[in-house]
Amino acid sequence: MNFTFSILSIFIVGSAFILLVVRKKNYNFSLKEFFSLSFLLGAGFISFLMLLAYLFKGDFNPSYFKMLSFVLLVLVGARYFSKPERMREFAPEKSHQKLSRFEMALICGLIIEFMWIIVQTWGMPVHSHDAVANFALKAKMFYLSGGIPRGFFTMPEATVAHPDYPLMLPFLMTWVYSFMGFNDFVVVLIMPIIYVSFLMLFYSQLVKIYSRTYSLIFLFILATIPQLADYATIMYADLALTAFVTCGFFYLILYIKTRNKFQLIFSSIMLGFSVLIKNEAIVFVGAYFAVLILHFIKADKTFKKNALSNLIMAGLAVFIIAAPWVSVKFMNMKANSDINLASLTLEKLVQNIKDIPIFLNLFQQE
Repeated sequence: MNFTFSILSIFIVGSAFILLVVRKKNYNFSLKEFFSLSFLLGAGFISFLMLLAYLFKGDFNPSYFKMLSFVLLVLVGARYFSKPERMREFAPEKSHQKLSRFEMALICGLIIEFMWIIVQTWGMPVHSHDAVANFALKAKMFYLSGGIPRGFFTMPEATVAHPDYPLMLPFLMTWVYSFMGFNDFVVVLIMPIIYVSFLMLFYSQLVKIYSRTYSLIFLFILATIPQLADYATIMYADLALTAFVTCGFFYLILYIKTRNKFQLIFSSIMLGFSVLIKNEAIVFVGAYFAVLILHFIKADKTFKKNALSNLIMAGLAVFIIAAPWVSVKFMNMKANSDINLASLTLEKLVQNIKDIPIFLNLFQQE
């Protein structure tokens, strides 16, 4: 039950942003998009706030964040209780087309896949080597210390694996522990929830462009990719990074098609949060702004001014979200153990280019 409360509190933080800041009158979201996006954004905002608490206080008292969840719940509740007609925003979308047998088969396959992931995860502690070293041990340190221990980011690798590694997943584990105490068997259930949130959000984005049948086919293919499903059973950050980057870029595609700035807001926020998940996210952020700059250059004259202001807004959103983590890395002068730009010489760059056929061959084998 306490685990359920911890997940609900994450959802409340994200939903408050959508309901109080964005609002349905500005952006028409489906229930699937609302619930899935709320959880992913909530995970990002909680990690961001815990990082800010470390920077300004040196610790993060979980009771403060629980109080924040309660306050946001009251604010959201007040908005809808004051005008009950607003509850129509949560009315399920009506479909005039019944599900075909093929579509029902796809949905049943998705349910079976998710249940199999739960079976593989239920009752299993955090067990993968990288999951234990990079995430679980850090979360336990944070929970028992009441924050990030002094000198954490300068500790040797023998004490802390990859101390320069972004901390969203350890923060989420710490958040769950603050509700139910240390429990290595239950905390792993975060991953199936991230998995299903990712799939729901991906589907809600797909149906904005494609038909329901095609969207379900694409969703089924994505959900049953062995690597993706496997990562949903272990405590590792690749699944979260995939969710935030994929959905962030999909919102960017939708923004380019519709010019709805709220889709760009969601896109930039998700790309900003990706920096808090893995160091490799910086590559995707670079690609993201390359696309946005190209879109601005190619925009017609009537949209040029809006395109520029939207580009600046996206840049500010990513900068504000990434700044605390960049500050931590800068203050501790810790080299990036995954992406060391200082070691990228011309000779290594040429060798990397020559190795592309080898990587492509390995990729197609997978």
